[in-house]
Amino acid sequence: MKALLGKDRQWIAMFGTGGIAAMVSVLCCYPFVREFVVARGEREALFHLAWSCGMGLGVTAASFDEMLGMREFLMQRALAAGDLLRARMVGCALVLASWFLLVPVVAYAAFFFIDPAWQFGHWQQIPTMWGTMVPAVSACALGLAAGSLPFAIPVRLLALGASFALSFSVVFWLERSAPAEATAWPWFVAGHFAIAALALGLAWFGRGVRYDADQPLAPQARRTAVLPLLALAMLVASFVLAALESTAVDWLRNAWPRVVRDGERVVLATRPEWDEPWVVVDAEHRPTGERLDKGNSIGRAGYGVFVDSFLRVEAPRTAMASSQGSHGMGTVYVDADGSAYWQPFREPLRRLAKSDRERDFAAGTVVGNLPRGPDRIGVLALAEPDGNAVFLFDPATAGFERVPLPDGDRFTRLRYYHRDDRDARAPAAGEVVLQSGENLVCGEQADYVLRGTTLHRVAREVERDTQSGPRIRTNTYDADLLSFTIDFTVGEGGAPFQHRFVPRTFAERTYAALALALAAMRPPVLQAVSGCIDDPQHEGAHNTNRHWLLDPMVAEGRRWWLVAVGIALAAALATAERRRLRRLGADPGTQRFWLGAILLLGPVGVLGSRLCERTRAYARPAIAVPVPPRLASVDSAAESIA
Repeated sequence: MKALLGKDRQWIAMFGTGGIAAMVSVLCCYPFVREFVVARGEREALFHLAWSCGMGLGVTAASFDEMLGMREFLMQRALAAGDLLRARMVGCALVLASWFLLVPVVAYAAFFFIDPAWQFGHWQQIPTMWGTMVPAVSACALGLAAGSLPFAIPVRLLALGASFALSFSVVFWLERSAPAEATAWPWFVAGHFAIAALALGLAWFGRGVRYDADQPLAPQARRTAVLPLLALAMLVASFVLAALESTAVDWLRNAWPRVVRDGERVVLATRPEWDEPWVVVDAEHRPTGERLDKGNSIGRAGYGVFVDSFLRVEAPRTAMASSQGSHGMGTVYVDADGSAYWQPFREPLRRLAKSDRERDFAAGTVVGNLPRGPDRIGVLALAEPDGNAVFLFDPATAGFERVPLPDGDRFTRLRYYHRDDRDARAPAAGEVVLQSGENLVCGEQADYVLRGTTLHRVAREVERDTQSGPRIRTNTYDADLLSFTIDFTVGEGGAPFQHRFVPRTFAERTYAALALALAAMRPPVLQAVSGCIDDPQHEGAHNTNRHWLLDPMVAEGRRWWLVAVGIALAAALATAERRRLRRLGADPGTQRFWLGAILLLGPVGVLGSRLCERTRAYARPAIAVPVPPRLASVDSAAESIA
């Protein structure tokens, strides 16, 4: 083990020091108080740097010997494949441990020299820092497993990218499914460690498989490497085909005419450009020649599959980020737990107390700048959620002045008064008219503005009904990706308008045919499952991430003929691929393996067979064996002379 670690000391030292330097540099881009004292909403830079460094570490550990040309040399040594993989895992573990241990310590020490607000003893944000760095472990394991695959380098890179995107997305949606608005840290950490364990387990089971472009894959390689890759390829292909299918359906929706209201009547119309007049069409979506100079679109056709947001690689976020407000003399920070800090410019950080009797504010306290008058000279104010007062901060004494809300009102939020806001009524007695650009203290009963050290009631805007004309009632039923029925009723006694949207024109039929063709190329096993489930969009869930895996085109038993077409396509591809393997000289076990894979996965199985069963591996070039010369002797020489 020591000898193997000594062989790998170059990449261990490089990633150990380089990763620490990079992560410390990212942390030092923000003030000390934002990194170690108060909670940040999220650590995007640290998260993305951690997983990218971890992935580079795993890939380098797996392919370092191959890049230096020492792979064949190690194969000739009396060295077990498990010992080599174990040494790589230990090297990666040493680097990861150095990151988790030294990055916070080095960053804490660096702030001593670069930030005057540095104070000893603020360690409360280190757990969230460690949690943000956990994806480095899973990314390292994925890189190590992908780099150890017995395939060519392009296939390894494809497997690494697909496994990274899918696994990180699964963790994202698992932890976001928790009821809390913040990252569910147990789900997040456990998910990434589960990814690491699964990836390392696959690498360990396939440790004895070697890659040789001139030899067919061994049966062990198909079990330990090909099967997981086929499952991964099925998921990736499902997402890609679902995204393309969603695009085709969206093209169809854009090609359909819109329902347009022209006064008291409702018609179908299209508009080539947004600034051009509406062109009225008939029930078959053919232009009638009538143009509408003015028209209000009241209907958009159909619904999409909404799969473009499934792949999500995002940083974790805290439950409640800190609030801060800047003043001419410094910045006030309020942590999520209510602890407040005052950082004067180029001076040490100070802890603030709410009053002589209370130290901390309530959790969720916000900070804002409230102008004392129209001259916009403001003061920092702190307001507790559901509190009955605001607290004005005095930088000279580092204390607070309590200003109660009138009539026992309760605080809800701080709001900036925009210039385009309108007062729907004249101010009543005792109310103050706002000027544009002032901040409001919003209560449950009224809105208030600060004048001096007193809060005054202001005229609250009345929400206006922006809809002009009579009320419109809409009903959509028999909804499907390629067809649906919609009806409108304008006014109380207006005549209803009904239309069945189906592909009618050449362009609409082309887009529908493209969507159906893409659906037929999905893995048959998933299509069969899709035909047996309910479509959640019929229940009102118009944005579901299940459609990237299961096709709504055939959900609820619709279009079983499309599932049959996909199965027939898979059967034809399987027959053709079996003939190719037979011509190459593959054994019957290999032929049966890929026959089943293609029948279940369709075109994905064909792609896997072409990448794994290359012609070169089955080539048997004829080697000409030279005829050895006859041995000459004295007797044979005399006979030849005679």
